[in-house]
Amino acid sequence: MRTCAEEDLLGRIREGDPASLEELYARTRDRLFTLLRRLGADPDSADDLVHETYLRVWSRREQLPAVSSPLAYLCATARHLWINHYRHRTFLRRTLDRFARRKSPRTEAPTIDREDIDRALATLDDATREVFALHRFGGLSYRDIAEAQGVAVKTVEARMRRAFDDLRAKLLIERKDQ
Repeated sequence: MRTCAEEDLLGRIREGDPASLEELYARTRDRLFTLLRRLGADPDSADDLVHETYLRVWSRREQLPAVSSPLAYLCATARHLWINHYRHRTFLRRTLDRFARRKSPRTEAPTIDREDIDRALATLDDATREVFALHRFGGLSYRDIAEAQGVAVKTVEARMRRAFDDLRAKLLIERKDQ
């Protein structure tokens, strides 16, 4: 049940009073924990996210909005943290699944020696090699790579084009030398 005291607590937190944060935590932590568990968080993650919610409130105390329901504000913050946590966990799981599928043994014989490919890959610059590996060996889409690296999708496309051009040229040269 919301009281005027909870609204006052947010005001005092905004002014930098750590005791007010402790009191708000004592009053609302169980409800946030229950909310996160109902959203699907395991107990350890729910506990971590509850703490992260209060850390976020404290670290952004100067920007705290004047709200009529502090509990609703805390629940919204916890829910957003859960969504971010869930998305990150899902992204990691998909990435690991893609790596596992890519590493399964292949039946056809390679037309180019693995050593030749490794030598050609080693000549690429770091950014280009990373994009190439994430896409070709990791199975990630250009959009996923762009999000992970914090660059535009067009940048990923350009790096892939550069990687293919450079690898093609280097592998053709090695084939001619043999």
